Amino acid sequence: HRIEDDHHWLTRQKLAVFGATLIVIGISMGAFESGQAPPDKTTYTEIVDLALPDRLPPQAADQESEEASRLEPSPGAIDGGAVDDWADDQWIVVVVRPGQTLDTIFRKQGFSASLLHKILALNKDTRGLTKIRPGETFEFRKDANGDLLQMRYPLDEARYLLVRNENGVLSAEIQHRQIISEINETEGVITSSLFLAAKKAGLNDAMIMKLANIFGWDIDFVLDIRQGDRFMLVYEKLYREGEFLRDGNILAATFINQGERFQAVYFEDGEVSAYFAPDGRNMRKAFL
Repeated sequence: HRIEDDHHWLTRQKLAVFGATLIVIGISMGAFESGQAPPDKTTYTEIVDLALPDRLPPQAADQESEEASRLEPSPGAIDGGAVDDWADDQWIVVVVRPGQTLDTIFRKQGFSASLLHKILALNKDTRGLTKIRPGETFEFRKDANGDLLQMRYPLDEARYLLVRNENGVLSAEIQHRQIISEINETEGVITSSLFLAAKKAGLNDAMIMKLANIFGWDIDFVLDIRQGDRFMLVYEKLYREGEFLRDGNILAATFINQGERFQAVYFEDGEVSAYFAPDGRNMRKAFL
């Protein structure tokens, strides 16, 4: 498979989204400020290469059972189609509990210590399996005799370690899962509170906080908000293999507070990411 990671390609994609976002917010705000409903909602789709941490942060693991479930993953687009039988067979999902090691997990699955030793010796990626954390997951696929066929270990939202056992020959490699970014827009009018208006517009708590943080240097959301204030934003929804993953960044936003309009557009290039006003000013003001 081919993973597109060229920096210039990514920069062009970000600039394209940046430009499209400006167009979307410009068109929508024309109707928004005139009091008319915006045109039919438009969704843009883009395949994105996300900059992600090496490991997932520990997830809350309150399951009483180590074997959380047996599930059949939904069919989806694997980057390059490199993974065999992704959705064809059932996988045993094991959630790591506090104090557990991979050795205890393997023994509970009926796998030998010798098999674990061979897997850990495959490469540097498998050697990292000695540092597992509570809340992380392992997925196992077995044959009719209970022997290991494949093991998956998520590294982050877009990558996982895949171990194969083909007729006693072990191999391990990192696989990439394709993440699709859909660009959505929504708007709201405040009648009692920003929180309730944003909830009505379909935003979750995290997105409401992002919206408040963007304009927090210009608007006091405790003292300045008035009935009739309005907001409109363009934001990402991320999908992995056909299933909703999470909301992404707010790409552009407008907030009208007591008749004064504030606008912000998100831009990212390499390690720098920030929100800027249309005239190029950083929305995060420097302390005097």
